[in-house]
Amino acid sequence: MAHVVLVSGIPRAGKSSFCDAIEAAREGFTHVPLDRYVRPVPAATHFLNWIASPNCIAWDHLRSHLAILESGEPCYSPRPAWEGGWRSWISAGGAIADGPGRRMEPACRAYLVAGTHAFAFAAMPRPMRVFVHTPGEVIAERLTGTRVDPATAERVISRGLAPNTAAVRQDVHAADLVIDGTAHRSTQVREFLAAFTEFFAPSAPAP
Repeated sequence: MAHVVLVSGIPRAGKSSFCDAIEAAREGFTHVPLDRYVRPVPAATHFLNWIASPNCIAWDHLRSHLAILESGEPCYSPRPAWEGGWRSWISAGGAIADGPGRRMEPACRAYLVAGTHAFAFAAMPRPMRVFVHTPGEVIAERLTGTRVDPATAERVISRGLAPNTAAVRQDVHAADLVIDGTAHRSTQVREFLAAFTEFFAPSAPAP
């Protein structure tokens, strides 16, 4: 049975690219992007307010897809209708022949469940928790595509991201590993693989 690794961090921290790099290393990991599992935004509800709570995630749907993967079958993620304001899903994904969602392959080592609400996933047994930490000014520059004065970075972030940013940042205290979101991808992957091996190392038998 493959393990589960939960990857948290505020939006634009680099969670997805970090997980994509690990998957691309072909070390037996599969990236499961949590933003694909955001439930349709209810009418008259603002998108940023909706995604501020873990309740926005279709957790049971995610579990069913992990079960498909664990059975040895590939699985497609859902595909939210981003162009329409996330008010519906174009596809629910699953064990289908083809789909507009992300194709995910069975993992032999672990599934990387990445998203701002990742640490809310009640996975059993105990998953490894990774937090991608990126300075506020870097986040702000990724949001705007321009240079940002560090003194104004938090204002830019508060305007462009969901109102739960401060809460997500607290996930760093629950993390088993903190990854520098500005480090080179090869460095990130190397640090992760070493920490993963140590975290899931078999316990020594009692004397």
